[in-house]
Amino acid sequence: MHLTRQFETAVCGGSNLKAPMKLDFLRSLCAQPKVVAIGEIGLDYYWDTEHKALQKEIFERQLSLAIERKLPVIVHD
Repeated sequence: MHLTRQFETAVCGGSNLKAPMKLDFLRSLCAQPKVVAIGEIGLDYYWDTEHKALQKEIFERQLSLAIERKLPVIVHD
């Protein structure tokens, strides 16, 4: 969270494959006043075809968090 103190604005997010253990941390980052968006997030089906259901679940949770915090998202293709 200290990174948000060094910059005017911040964007927070991360890979879906690592997100299950980081969603609470992402939630705490989004509470920081300088955070203006959640990203880069998305589905990584090209690189990991084994965990599609998990990726979709985490992506949906990240989108729900964005809606809850009224933040835009940056989605990769």
